[in-house]
Amino acid sequence: MIDPYHILSEIKRVLRTDGILIIGTVNVASLSNRIRVLLGRRPRTSFDIGWDGGHLLYFTPKDLEKLLSEQGFIVIGRYATGNMPWLRRLLFSLTGEFIFKCILRK
Repeated sequence: MIDPYHILSEIKRVLRTDGILIIGTVNVASLSNRIRVLLGRRPRTSFDIGWDGGHLLYFTPKDLEKLLSEQGFIVIGRYATGNMPWLRRLLFSLTGEFIFKCILRK
């Protein structure tokens, strides 16, 4: 995604009233990335060969929630992916990947 504002405006255009947007991404501020930075290494969001799995933009849960709110979406669900879901819910801002469930304000 090169321009998240354009993508979200197109989603708003085609999403029906009370439609649901499910959006997920990796968390650049995950616990593992914070440790990598403390050790003088760059954050990673993918272990694919090449440019960090093709990611051009990075988000934290707070950053993405702010962007969605500015574009007229309301986050109605926050989910962390992976094992130990109870721990991931407790430490949501440190999880490696997250998913938001949103509705569009009209």
